[in-house]
Amino acid sequence: MASQVTGNLLSINRQLAEQVDRSKQTLDVLVNSSDKVSDTHEELKSVGGAIGQSGRLLSKYGRRELTDNVLFLLAFAFFFACVLYVVKKRLWGW
Repeated sequence: MASQVTGNLLSINRQLAEQVDRSKQTLDVLVNSSDKVSDTHEELKSVGGAIGQSGRLLSKYGRRELTDNVLFLLAFAFFFACVLYVVKKRLWGW
């Protein structure tokens, strides 16, 4: 009976050792996964910053395009007024 109890204890000891090994492997996998998630988080933060900066630049260029169009229209109106002034002076001599 003592040898049977000893055998059972050795079997339990082996099972516990196997379970500890599996737990250690699982822990290693979790640590590696956690590192990858942390790295991905940092990368996404930097990409998010770049996207935000791109949005600001696009809005800035949109405002510049509007300003350029307004200046172009003003320059065209000034040119047309100058042409009319010259034509008026030449034709009617006022």
